[in-house]
Amino acid sequence: MADINQEIEQIVAEMREVGKQAAPCKGGNYNNLLRYNELRERILSKFLEVFDAGGRLEMPTLTPPNEWVSVYDRLPEPGERVLATDCGFVGEFYINKRGKWQRYNVNCSELLMALDILYWMPLPKSPKEDE
Repeated sequence: MADINQEIEQIVAEMREVGKQAAPCKGGNYNNLLRYNELRERILSKFLEVFDAGGRLEMPTLTPPNEWVSVYDRLPEPGERVLATDCGFVGEFYINKRGKWQRYNVNCSELLMALDILYWMPLPKSPKEDE
């Protein structure tokens, strides 16, 4: 697969060079147009070769990668709800007005302060947000 990708990249680079030359209607050589069409057909045949061999294009992921951020690298904005961990417990936290990590609790029945948060990540979007 890597060989085909390299071949396609080379063909595209050559097409770009041919594309920089003047078209026949602008005084350019008619052979340039023929060469461009030949390169286009080669790319199409390479794609068909991949598909005929059972290959497929990679689809983008629907969600961003889940990457933990070290608190030593960066902190979330104060009040921003995030997932955070002390490498033993994962929960929903935010940094309060005093700059302390605090566990997010919907009904505010308890305030749990966290002292040893090491990593955090943004909350994923809820399915309703994607609609």
